[in-house]
Amino acid sequence: MKKYVHLIATVEGKILFAGVFLLALFFTFLSLLYLLGFRQLSSQLLAMAVTNVIFGRAAGLSLGFASQIDPTAVVLLNLLIETILVLVIYPLFVFSVTNIVHVKRLEKFFDSAHRYQERYKDKFEKYGAVAIFIFVWLPFWMTGPVVGAMVGYLIGLGHYKNITLVLLGTSLAVAVWASFLDSLIAALSSLGAVAPWLALGFLILVYVIMKIKKGR
Repeated sequence: MKKYVHLIATVEGKILFAGVFLLALFFTFLSLLYLLGFRQLSSQLLAMAVTNVIFGRAAGLSLGFASQIDPTAVVLLNLLIETILVLVIYPLFVFSVTNIVHVKRLEKFFDSAHRYQERYKDKFEKYGAVAIFIFVWLPFWMTGPVVGAMVGYLIGLGHYKNITLVLLGTSLAVAVWASFLDSLIAALSSLGAVAPWLALGFLILVYVIMKIKKGR
């Protein structure tokens, strides 16, 4: 017990606590919406959050726009989910690297950060914080904020500087995806009610194919 109390007092522990706190607020908000009678909206927001976690921001944003949720709410919710993911998984990664705590289910995911750090070692060493910002900002699946934060730690960035850069890059990436996908979904909607959902299915299919190829 003392071990875990000590972990909470560390910088990594405080970051983890912030992530868990935001997650608790999110579920509290969804519960309040449900209890107040906004059951469909509550379900849609939860579905959007789960889609982002499993299939990435492009799918999460697309689901929000296809569900005709307010665009501002779509952007803010997806940004919140990615922030929570960073604040929760990043400290667990640090604990794993320092052999304090090991989360077996995340070990393979953690290995991806080591592979990226090795693959782009020269660029990360040359450009440092700028490279991490660009890595996270690029609007592609495999350059997500969680992996970016882990790579930032591996190249020696301080926790707060690393998290700040990652979240700024994530904000820009979400904005880029949102602008593109909002216009795309609006254009597809004019072709029929099913078209936006077909686009979402396509994005999920592409994601699954990429994951399969990566696992080979």
